[in-house]
Amino acid sequence: MKRIFAWAFLAALALLTAACKPAVFSEISLPEIPEVSAEAETPPDSAPVSAPESEPTTSAQAEAAPVQSIADSEAIPPFLPYLTVDHQGYTYGPGELVVAVFEGFSPWEDLSVNLTHSEQGIIKSGQASSDEQGVFVVYHPVQASPDAPNAHPAGELTFRVRSSTGNTQAIRFTLDYTKAVTPVQAGCGMYPPPPRLTGTIQVIWCSGFDPAANPVTTLQVMANDAEIFRDDQVPVISNGLAVYILDILEDDPPGQWSANLGGQVIPFEVRSP
Repeated sequence: MKRIFAWAFLAALALLTAACKPAVFSEISLPEIPEVSAEAETPPDSAPVSAPESEPTTSAQAEAAPVQSIADSEAIPPFLPYLTVDHQGYTYGPGELVVAVFEGFSPWEDLSVNLTHSEQGIIKSGQASSDEQGVFVVYHPVQASPDAPNAHPAGELTFRVRSSTGNTQAIRFTLDYTKAVTPVQAGCGMYPPPPRLTGTIQVIWCSGFDPAANPVTTLQVMANDAEIFRDDQVPVISNGLAVYILDILEDDPPGQWSANLGGQVIPFEVRSP
């Protein structure tokens, strides 16, 4: 059975270098996976992600193509808790969560992924795969300071993903460890928009929580009004947001699903491929 690859850059979890498609990782229960340094040798059957030949590069930097900033986009307001190729450039501070969603790949396509700092060059790299609908998700909780374990350096960073067929995408964001916490507008949502297929990843979020009073909330998922078959805890981050990356398995039942995140119910449809 194929499992979906979502990448988390947090304590005890660096880059995943095996193409075994493990289950999607939530932010609260992660297996310890050895760190892979930027200097580690890339497996011979998978080239590291790099900028296309037409883009200028240096030995210390793989530059991302210019993109429209979230602040300049009227179509997608900046409080949405995810980045895409068309919705990027946001600045994150301590306690916030970076979620980058890449779309448009072939189902189960092998991917090379790197994280590039604008001054330090590539600081992480490894291998992954897309889901049944060609989606790949990577997320990173921002630490309290750049000196914290597994923290990334302040400044502009870019997740760059390249497929085995040469499809290359980049999502840019900035880490500012002096940025004040800005509460997120109350509401719930999902991305990519339903309907989703079995064998895919679904980003689910609700906001308006009080992290001081309730640092952890609950998530329960039900299909076709049957018994609950996902039951988990989700941390509430500093801006009052709770985000869960749901792994919809290939053998999960299609039909009408509902996700109850902290008492807020989100209905959505899941179909067979």
